[in-house]
Amino acid sequence: MKLISVPQFKVSMKTLHSLLIACTSEDVLQYNHFEGQWRVNRTTLATVTDSTLLSSMCMKWRIWCREKCFGKLLHVIESLIHDQHPQRDFNLNVMSDFGIVDIFLTMCRERSFEDCDRFSSGIINSVIKILRSFLPGVDGVSKLLNLLPALHSPKRAYVCQARSSFYFVPVKSEYSVELSPTKISPEKSHLEPPDRKSVV
Repeated sequence: MKLISVPQFKVSMKTLHSLLIACTSEDVLQYNHFEGQWRVNRTTLATVTDSTLLSSMCMKWRIWCREKCFGKLLHVIESLIHDQHPQRDFNLNVMSDFGIVDIFLTMCRERSFEDCDRFSSGIINSVIKILRSFLPGVDGVSKLLNLLPALHSPKRAYVCQARSSFYFVPVKSEYSVELSPTKISPEKSHLEPPDRKSVV
């Protein structure tokens, strides 16, 4: 995984395919020679065999996005946790243990603040499907609710109830005011006593 982080290294579908073979029990991403395209085996019985590697692959989402491979990685994850998969619960537990929900929620938060193109509708739909598989748990719902203020920051709001993990998200909007520092002359830098005549 350190190799694909090197700027000079260009990842491809073959790179993704090799890494997926190393972290799953069978080949999920297959090349169709007749069509000349990579296809995800939706009926696979594969299980996750190397959670550390799969976790690292998910955290390197920027690299996969740069080379248009991220969508295939998400489709592979979908095929491992769909409702008809016989080992769905096992794969869900493995992914939950390495924090796939935190990885994807952090990805959404960081992407919303970056000055770059938005995710395609296909990637967004895949992320939603994956997160839905983990949402029945209260912890997953809580993490999702914590993400919403970052993605849909209120322009006019006030704090009505403080909480231990309360935070502010500074964003620019039509309501924001740019403040410039005020220069104070040396002779007026001290506080002057009030005029005694104005005191009743």
